[in-house]
Amino acid sequence: MMRFPSFSSLWEGALRVFARFPTACILALVAAGLGYTAAQTSYQAKFTEPLLQLMAVCNLALTLTLAGDLFSERQSFGTGRRWALRLGSLAIAALLEFALDPIRLQADVFRMCLLAFSFHLLVAFAPFIGKNDTNGFWQYNKTLFLRFLTSALYSGVLIGGLCIALAAIDALFNVEIRSHIYLRLFAVIGTAFNTIFFLAGVPKDFVALNEDHSYPKGLKIFTQYVLIPLITIYLGILLLYEVKIALEWRLPKGTVSNLITGYAVFGILSLLLIYPIREQSGNRWIVIFSRLFYFLMIPLLVLLVLAIWKRVGLYGITESRYILILMAFWLSGITIYFLVNRQAAIKVIPISLFVITLLGTFGPQSMVSVSKRSQLGRLKALLSSKQAKDQEEKRSIILYMLRTHGLVSLQPLTEQRLQPIADRLSQEEHYRYYGYYNQMDTALAIFQVPKYSGTSGEYITLHSTNKGIVNAKAYDYLVVPDMRYQYVQSDTIRNTEVTVAIRSDESHVTVRVDNTAEVSFDLHSFYQEIFKSYGNRQLKAEDIGRQTYYYPEERMRFNKSNGSYDITLMITETSCQTPGDDSSRTAERGNIRCMIGLKRIR
Repeated sequence: MMRFPSFSSLWEGALRVFARFPTACILALVAAGLGYTAAQTSYQAKFTEPLLQLMAVCNLALTLTLAGDLFSERQSFGTGRRWALRLGSLAIAALLEFALDPIRLQADVFRMCLLAFSFHLLVAFAPFIGKNDTNGFWQYNKTLFLRFLTSALYSGVLIGGLCIALAAIDALFNVEIRSHIYLRLFAVIGTAFNTIFFLAGVPKDFVALNEDHSYPKGLKIFTQYVLIPLITIYLGILLLYEVKIALEWRLPKGTVSNLITGYAVFGILSLLLIYPIREQSGNRWIVIFSRLFYFLMIPLLVLLVLAIWKRVGLYGITESRYILILMAFWLSGITIYFLVNRQAAIKVIPISLFVITLLGTFGPQSMVSVSKRSQLGRLKALLSSKQAKDQEEKRSIILYMLRTHGLVSLQPLTEQRLQPIADRLSQEEHYRYYGYYNQMDTALAIFQVPKYSGTSGEYITLHSTNKGIVNAKAYDYLVVPDMRYQYVQSDTIRNTEVTVAIRSDESHVTVRVDNTAEVSFDLHSFYQEIFKSYGNRQLKAEDIGRQTYYYPEERMRFNKSNGSYDITLMITETSCQTPGDDSSRTAERGNIRCMIGLKRIR
């Protein structure tokens, strides 16, 4: 009969995990607390974003301390040396918290992603540094892989089940369950529970792992009948495409790099999953597949290099292209290594990927430094040109530099000191999005580049400050029309049949009540006033959207009379495109949400 674990045994298991990985468990709880708090302020970016950044740093610290603990265990370090590694890992994470600014700079987002990836790779081989037990290395990573899937399954079922229970309570008992409750649930289970559950299954006896030659049959079936057919399809498509471009004698499309990367990743994963059974009788096909895979990588790597070369030649190097170049370089090295070395060690795969990823994060050879130099070189070559195409290219590069590297990154191309300007704008900004657009205005003015592409402007959305709340008692009839269509609604007001017909075009809203005279609201001046306020940075930005603003309710309300009714147009939300460089352009209105208030004149 199945026996369920008691609460005492679960508690004892949790204590064992805390005793083995104290810093990792504490960091998981801290991350859960940060996520719990961020869920409450999810609609306020200026409060939420620093919390999310700290959560990401906790993730980096957790994986780094976990790798240190596993290395210490395998090397039989004493308590003092273990805590020295833990404190060193926390110090590195603290430096990253203060050195990186992923909220404002996309380059730091890329850095944090690469660091997270490299630290996870470190966990994969940390206990086997200086060791030569290949089977133990495979069994260890197999256990981690299966434990990760199991913890994800348990966490997913818990989150899904509890969300359904909360939704049922909301529906059946009229108990209001706000959206942040679900976010808090996800934060606590997805970080604290998921992490501690995963840590409970991390292998401890590494000697026993090396002597364990068991192999899950499901892995072989999954690899043989799912992964290998999938990479065969990829391979067929890629080889046919390679023949096609060879016959047409033209360079490949940049998108082919994604397919080649997918083929390489699935192929290497397949080889790793079936590695222990490659020498068993009846598995000769594995050896053939392994050699064939790396041989076929050669023409695909040529195709990948050509695709990257074409893209970089046109647009220079950016962080994403640098990562692709890094991937091509690593794949080339791994392919050569496994082709020339019949006794190749699979441990080389995560170690080499860890080293090359870490090299891409900081230093003159890093993705940030190389990308910055590449784009500054492109911008410098275009500065003297006034052609429309080059102006657009300059604008694109400047906006990329601002988003990714910040205003000061443009200093090599101008004699004007940018650091004081950046500091002043940073101090003045009450909303992060205004700060970016102020920097954009400054940079484009310094380099004499038009603000807008051609004649197009920015697409903005405005909400009324009353948030759609009106006093219904002030009207006899209140209509909420669907402004996407010509709107007609019939109803009875005090025993009188009344038909309200509304039609709208780009800047007019026309209302007719029954057979009375039409009333037309001309919104052209309304939009021109919006454009003027936007250009003067007088709009109040919301935290929930980059180009979303509040607008005074009294300026979004219009009154007219047709002799029978006082008609009030109350706009609650509108979106429009600013005129850009062409001040003569009329508003390009998108959706408009409004209410029509009708008051009979007695």
